[in-house]
Amino acid sequence: MHRWVARTTWFAGVGVFLVEMSASVHYLQAGLEKHTTDLLCLMPTAAMLTVKLLGHVAENVGSIEYGMRMLPLAALPFALLVAGLLLERRAEQ
Repeated sequence: MHRWVARTTWFAGVGVFLVEMSASVHYLQAGLEKHTTDLLCLMPTAAMLTVKLLGHVAENVGSIEYGMRMLPLAALPFALLVAGLLLERRAEQ
């Protein structure tokens, strides 16, 4: 029983992580498609979006509100993975 719970928790963590990565890739792809009409426009647009993203991150890196909004998104997959590994280790004993 414990092994099943451990594997389910681990799988949920991996699933949440993959869903977040997929959403990020789709968001980036939609932004690139919105700003580029052909391949020649791709590099300047990608550079612009990168600089804009880095500027946004640098602007908000010290903000506690921004950190608190991002904490669940960053911590949930890893927390589920750790919980799954701990439950699996406990089930083996």
